[in-house]
Amino acid sequence: MANFTFAQGQLAPFYGLFVLTPSGQPTNVPDATIEIFGTGMTVILPATPMVQAGSTTGLYYYGWQIPNSLPEDTYTVMITGTVAGVPTAQIQTVGVVPAGTIPNNVLSIVASDLIAALEVYLECLQHTTVVNELATRSIDRKVYQLHWADWNLTNPDVRLNNRSIAMDDPLFPYSIDFNAGKITFENPLRPEDNLKVSYNFRVFNDTALMRFIQDAISELNSQAPQSSYTIDAFPFNLISAVMMGARKNAMIQLMICMQNQNFKTIFGDSKEDWSSAYSAYKDIKENSEKSFNDIKKEIKKSLPRIAIISTPEYTMPGGRSRWFRYLFSSGLG
Repeated sequence: MANFTFAQGQLAPFYGLFVLTPSGQPTNVPDATIEIFGTGMTVILPATPMVQAGSTTGLYYYGWQIPNSLPEDTYTVMITGTVAGVPTAQIQTVGVVPAGTIPNNVLSIVASDLIAALEVYLECLQHTTVVNELATRSIDRKVYQLHWADWNLTNPDVRLNNRSIAMDDPLFPYSIDFNAGKITFENPLRPEDNLKVSYNFRVFNDTALMRFIQDAISELNSQAPQSSYTIDAFPFNLISAVMMGARKNAMIQLMICMQNQNFKTIFGDSKEDWSSAYSAYKDIKENSEKSFNDIKKEIKKSLPRIAIISTPEYTMPGGRSRWFRYLFSSGLG
């Protein structure tokens, strides 16, 4: 989980999703591993095997029990694994704060599990493939930026002048920032060189997924009798409602973002292709919204009702009547 903060003594959950390129299909790997480093790449957690998250293909998990004695700082997390015979690695950062601190972006084990569940509901969007995108270069021609960030753990196809090059290429060595979607060469390329990359990314990062979940819970809280559920404490029987509400929120955000020019790198320039995709996501949004609203109605039906009885009360000529008397009842209305 990139860019989240945990407290000393807390269990910090980390997930890594491995996918094939360019197909974008999740794939199991034989050696999913996590390492954590401090300042100067001091080893905090040596290379440790991750475990597969349930039966979900390609998704691996590790729960790091943060030592109480670990200093407050920002740490580097590296998740590695071999995809289709090729080693791949992803760098993340995690903040550690004093025990008892609850920062705004803290991620609990419950929130992490909900995010992993929402990943399944949004599965295809969370491993979206971009093929042969032309990278934008920096002025010094060493840094090349792609449109989309939050790459999955995969083996990107980096092609320099239509020739695939590996990260340890003797002539053109480079590194990849998976979180930023950025490729950095050790030496500048020539002005006439062009770089095209096929890669796989997540449309929504963990921060966005947590926002969708929190907003769904807030909507449930606004339903009578106006509960005060949080992402860490709500009834188990409302999980499906939270997932439907969160997926609905994600689809709304996606449909807004689809107006952006960047989405042409996914759906192409064809108006027909874009319209077809937009219509499909709109259907998913409406179906999720209907399911969410149906569950909210069921919640309301199980609660006592407020009956409103109209009782005219006559006044002097020119006066106005008072119309409403409120009676509380469990069976009227």
